[in-house]
Amino acid sequence: MTRAVTSLLEGIRISLSVLAANRIRSALTILGVGVGVSVIVAFGALLKGVENSIDDTISAAGPDNLWVVRLDFTGASLTDFSNLERLIRGRPRLTGRDSDLISRVDGVDDAFLTIEFNTNADAGAERLENISARGFDAGWPEFNPGEFTAGRDFTDSEVRERAQVVVLFSDIAEELFGQQDPIGRRVRLTSTLRTIREEFRVIGVYDPEPNIFSSSVRRWVVMPHTAATSALGQSGERSYVIVVPEEGVSPLLAQDNVVSALRRDRGLGPRDENNFGVLRSDDLVEAVDELFGILFLVVVGLSSAGLMVGGIGVVGIMLISVTERTREIGIRKALGATRREILWQFLVESGLLTTLGGVAGLVIGYTLAFTVSTFTVVDASIPLWSVGVAILGALVTGVIFGLIPAYRAARLQPVEALRAE
Repeated sequence: MTRAVTSLLEGIRISLSVLAANRIRSALTILGVGVGVSVIVAFGALLKGVENSIDDTISAAGPDNLWVVRLDFTGASLTDFSNLERLIRGRPRLTGRDSDLISRVDGVDDAFLTIEFNTNADAGAERLENISARGFDAGWPEFNPGEFTAGRDFTDSEVRERAQVVVLFSDIAEELFGQQDPIGRRVRLTSTLRTIREEFRVIGVYDPEPNIFSSSVRRWVVMPHTAATSALGQSGERSYVIVVPEEGVSPLLAQDNVVSALRRDRGLGPRDENNFGVLRSDDLVEAVDELFGILFLVVVGLSSAGLMVGGIGVVGIMLISVTERTREIGIRKALGATRREILWQFLVESGLLTTLGGVAGLVIGYTLAFTVSTFTVVDASIPLWSVGVAILGALVTGVIFGLIPAYRAARLQPVEALRAE
């Protein structure tokens, strides 16, 4: 063991002296490997940041909440996703009747219907096309972190009365009214699927907290779901129900109760499959984690091409090094160095070269991740395990691509090597 450590340290010392004697060549090789490693590290940090941001957004809507949807997509295959629209259309839409039913289920504190659709908005000479709209129950800010900068939310009575009132998210309010106070003003909303145009009274301006979806969630208009269906003719094609379990009630128990209630209400028999899905926040987080795990493997596979290029550079550099040091190899063999020792020396040198490239790649990757984290809402961070993977990957690249030059050096005959000039 002691001999192996001594041999390794001696190999590193000799390798450092060789790298120092060929600074430019060594630096370019290290940079080539570093770029390959930095791509893996930076993409890994970015994917991890996006994954964490999505998980945080889901958790912010209630870590124990349930989501009743028309189709449970968490177990869907790639084939299912290609037919997703057809599968959803074959299932009943979720309506206010469903949310009222669910709100009375044992273990459920409340249930909120959500209808998603697109609309056009006009105010005076300003017109915004194809913006996101949501039909909600009162209390929707509980699941969309942020604050009212003006006005208020609509009430339960306004939902029951199908009041044509609307809350504008801050970016929409600014685009439509500029610096004017929008409260009490009228906005004409047009359904993009139907030629229906109705006036809504602005009662509030909402500023959402920044998150990974900021570019889209800052451009919402929110209204009572009853007004969305009655005034704008929305059928609830994209609808779901957020379920809040009672305090102290297990989400699993609440989920079972909701499933039983919906099955009875829809007349499903014991052998009939559910024509709806009930998801826990944990299910959504797990589905996101699995998706990003696959994406990370794909990115690592594609980015490894950069390491391959760096490895090919190592082969070239080490072959040149063997040629330049042929006489040195002959002298060492004449003094008693074995083939194994020569092979070991050049493997250590190539491994050290790529390991230094790995360290450089980590520095570059950390810089990119820090920049993304500083100037965006994505909390890009480098997982500790990826540091080990990057260094180990660079080291293995050096050893594998250094085998050919090292083997060539080890096979040199002392007499022939000593003749080299």
